[in-house]
Amino acid sequence: VGFHNEHHDMPSVPWNNLPRLKKMAPEFYEPLLAHKSYTRLFFRFLFDQEISLYSRITRRERGRVALSDNATPDRQLVG
Repeated sequence: VGFHNEHHDMPSVPWNNLPRLKKMAPEFYEPLLAHKSYTRLFFRFLFDQEISLYSRITRRERGRVALSDNATPDRQLVG
């Protein structure tokens, strides 16, 4: 919900510029898992037995993705 993934990728980007960031790089953010509704998430938390306060998302490719680009400061990317 919101722009949580974008915020964690570029924490120094102001919150009001996160929608712009997502539009600039849809190939990175559209495929990521993200909840679309707080209401649906809340009901899923209440009624899905596999979700608890100790649950978290884990990415299947975690640790296997090679970094190929040089780091660029966030402010230069979304100016």
